[in-house]
Amino acid sequence: MVGIRIVAWVFMSVVSAAGSEPFGIVTKVLHEGDAAPGVSGAVVNWVGPSQIDGAGNILVWGDYFDGSSGAEAYWYGRPGDLQLAAYSGMPAFDLPGVIITDIRTIWLGETGVICISARLSGAGVTGLNNQAVFVGHFGDIRLWVRAGDPAPGMADGVLFSTGPFTGIGGRATDGEGLVLFSDLAGPGVDETNDRAVWLWDSGEFALVWRQGMEAPGTGGARFAWADFWNTNGFGEMAFRGLLVHENGVDFSNQSGIWYFHDGTMELVTRGGDAVWGFSEDVFFLGGGVPQFSNRGDIGMSLAFDGVGVESGTGLAAWVLTDSDIYELIRLGGDAPGMGDGTSIATFSTTRLSERGGVRFSARLEGDVTQENDGLLYRGCYDDLRVLAREGDPVAGFSGEFVFSNLLGTSVLGSSNDFGDDAWIAEIMRRDGTDRRLTVCIRSRRTDIVYPMIYSEMEIDGRIVEYGAIEKLIGLAWWKSGGSDGQWQSFNDNAQLSVRFLFSDGSHGLYLAELPPFNDFDTNGLIDIADFLAFQECTTEKIEVLLRISYWRIFLAMPV
Repeated sequence: MVGIRIVAWVFMSVVSAAGSEPFGIVTKVLHEGDAAPGVSGAVVNWVGPSQIDGAGNILVWGDYFDGSSGAEAYWYGRPGDLQLAAYSGMPAFDLPGVIITDIRTIWLGETGVICISARLSGAGVTGLNNQAVFVGHFGDIRLWVRAGDPAPGMADGVLFSTGPFTGIGGRATDGEGLVLFSDLAGPGVDETNDRAVWLWDSGEFALVWRQGMEAPGTGGARFAWADFWNTNGFGEMAFRGLLVHENGVDFSNQSGIWYFHDGTMELVTRGGDAVWGFSEDVFFLGGGVPQFSNRGDIGMSLAFDGVGVESGTGLAAWVLTDSDIYELIRLGGDAPGMGDGTSIATFSTTRLSERGGVRFSARLEGDVTQENDGLLYRGCYDDLRVLAREGDPVAGFSGEFVFSNLLGTSVLGSSNDFGDDAWIAEIMRRDGTDRRLTVCIRSRRTDIVYPMIYSEMEIDGRIVEYGAIEKLIGLAWWKSGGSDGQWQSFNDNAQLSVRFLFSDGSHGLYLAELPPFNDFDTNGLIDIADFLAFQECTTEKIEVLLRISYWRIFLAMPV
């Protein structure tokens, strides 16, 4: 009766899924008022945004109170198995008699590497060495670098410093690598060259940037500043730089984007350069913030002006690969997939994936209405498709609700390295009433958007309260997986660690993920297509083989 039991199970699942509320498994990680893990007699006083690694372990930021005192703390682990990883007042790793008085930043990489930048006090600590960076996996975190140590790649006597720029601080990358930022002190160091950035991999430092160094591709101009450091898991980095006003540098060409790889740096583009795909009389205005991926692709939105550029249209988004340059979207340009009569009014920051995918939101003008002029794009650089559009029905709500606000979703959203997407969207009933905010996830294995959580939803006896968009700030670290070198709350297994505000004023941290089976193609049946939607099929051929194998096994079963 094996075959019959399988058929019956599928039928029961279809019945329970029909007309269901949003998809998703939501698991509590930590809530304010819970017993503080690893701290006897203490309770969690506050829960903030979290980070997550590729194995689903979560790094929770919060603080606890034991009735007389409290401390800022970080817990690490899976839901139901959190352990205290670091806290203010703890003994410093590898430094006997030294205390961590303040955790300045903490980063969790995709591979589980934890990087802690902290201020110190105690035995032998002075104003010259009271900052340090500790690195390792949970249970084996060690001292990495400390203020007062010699700075790699510098002249003898130049040291890591606790100066006014960043002091000394570290960041985990998508792999096992690290980024180090530090002020400098020592012989020959002054306010024109006292800041530097390194990449660390396989036990070695590579100096990426130092204030005052010559900027490649500029004919001798020097760096005055740099920011928006984005790294991947392969020892590469993209960043924005600002130049000293000398050697022909002025406000028109003072900023640009640079790319560090294979131990060298090269200029990507700079203010005053000719715009890709335009005549030589059209030029970049500078600025721009790079996006980055593990493939080494660089995405950016850049302003431009020149002959033939109409007012209000001088902004576009590009992606640069090792072999080509793609213009994704341009103000005033045709809206991809929309046909004639529709153009782009505004668009958001792009998110890149490891496999050559991109996501961003846009507002349309022309042959549209206020009910359908916002949409979310995703796809390959040369094949953009509409992922969701305002006015479209929302899966899981039986056609009753439609998307109503998508423009800000690339800001309050993330794409992981494999192209899964998570973001916040407003939905409403078709008659314009009952507006709600949702947390949506789209799996790489299907283009359907699944609302995971929505306002007014009950979780653990509390009502999720979103209310206004400003309450969403700090909900999660909305970044591009791990390959932009930023904090991430959305890992490569499409698991999202998200912080909620409840109607009782409390906060809780939860893990949201798609279930292994559901009606993912929304055809009213839970069938083989839904089973295959969650298989690791990298080619059409593999998918076909899986379908054939499934039916062979099913038909061979005894009934």
